[in-house]
Amino acid sequence: ESQSALNVESNLNGTAILKRRGFSRQASLTYTTAPVNGSFNFTNDNGDRLDIVCHDRVCSKSTNGGAFTTFLTTAAAGIKRWSFAEVDGDVYLANDKRDPVGKYDGTTFTSPTGIPAGSIIALSQDRLLVADTAANPNRIDRSKSGAFTTFTTGVLSVDAYADDVVRPGDRTTGLRCTDGLCCIFRTNSITVCEEGDQYTTR
Repeated sequence: ESQSALNVESNLNGTAILKRRGFSRQASLTYTTAPVNGSFNFTNDNGDRLDIVCHDRVCSKSTNGGAFTTFLTTAAAGIKRWSFAEVDGDVYLANDKRDPVGKYDGTTFTSPTGIPAGSIIALSQDRLLVADTAANPNRIDRSKSGAFTTFTTGVLSVDAYADDVVRPGDRTTGLRCTDGLCCIFRTNSITVCEEGDQYTTR
């Protein structure tokens, strides 16, 4: 009886008319003048699920599927890529403008001092990795074991350390760490590291 069957389809037997599957809006974003260039979700210390969406210099959050609210507007303008890592119910954020690495717990945003201002971050077994700093785009800085904001180097196996991977100038473009292995994506190569400390990483 339909004049126009635009949003329906029949079943395989031709005995029923079904609503056509499609897309629906999950949420409206608070910032609409730039495309999304980074997203992440994590569970904070309160057990809340947070969905993070960043576009240009603005980052917003949705808590447990609720409406998005903006929590960061002061990043550098013109950001095209965000990088995220979750540590103990907090998310760390870096971007391709190399702003100070941020830390967000779902309520408070800070920029801990001492973390190198790289554009790429990742989490290995017990260290925060930071790559692609302006001065050393080929270097991977690793935090002290279990102390994710401490990057002061030392001689102990738990101390922070840095690796200059491959030749100088071969910029790191991505990091991915799982099961004790880190893939380091470079401008012209991919390097895989078995993560340990400054004496056993290879």
